[in-house]
Amino acid sequence: MIPVSIPALAFSIASCAKHVYATPLANNFPPYDPPGHGDARSACPGINALANHGWLPHNGRNITYDMLIEAVRGGFAFDLPPSVPAFANMTFHAAVSDPANIAVHPGNTTFDMDAVNTHNGPIEFDGSLSRKDGFFGDDVALDRPTWGVQWRLMEEEQEASGNTGDYFDLGVAARARARHVLIKSRAGNSEFLFTEETLSKSAGTTALYMMVLGGMTKVVKKDWLWAFFGMSQAHINFDFLFGEALY
Repeated sequence: MIPVSIPALAFSIASCAKHVYATPLANNFPPYDPPGHGDARSACPGINALANHGWLPHNGRNITYDMLIEAVRGGFAFDLPPSVPAFANMTFHAAVSDPANIAVHPGNTTFDMDAVNTHNGPIEFDGSLSRKDGFFGDDVALDRPTWGVQWRLMEEEQEASGNTGDYFDLGVAARARARHVLIKSRAGNSEFLFTEETLSKSAGTTALYMMVLGGMTKVVKKDWLWAFFGMSQAHINFDFLFGEALY
């Protein structure tokens, strides 16, 4: 079921990302350290990246509100004190409200990344740009074929727009994301669910990487995007994003 329109998704992504303002806090991203045996990861690529790069505990467990706030400020360069990054605030409250996490941490003060993955719950949803739908199995781990489709669609949209080069812009990302959701809705998942709430979460995923990797530029360097999703160990140079020339 997909009760929201595909153009609405593309518009929602653009609306989320067009108000981006990243503060010049981070000048480099710590090295990528992939999760090891026993390390927890979630269906959210954003907080996974923070753990993989050392901004959150590498084991992905017992994450507090303050930990997430400081990780988002340091790793994503969002909102200096006293402002609270909206992404961190929303993500934390979504995570601690997941029924699986409540069973582990009933006090609602911490979360484990592998306890916030309830299907169609506060964080996980159908139509992900990088994960399988739960109908087909593991809906948490990054799925290379799924991410490959998203990447191919972005390449197609970039070519159709007449642009070339090493960057994807916001329009390309939004149109490709909308097409990908439509493809996944027709891929044999008889339980596919994409509601107004899913629309918001789906748009937010794309807006997040545009915000983190594009800042005020509204473009994303391709190798940085590849690295953000854990597909490579490329270095993400934040000097480009947060240099004084952009402000």
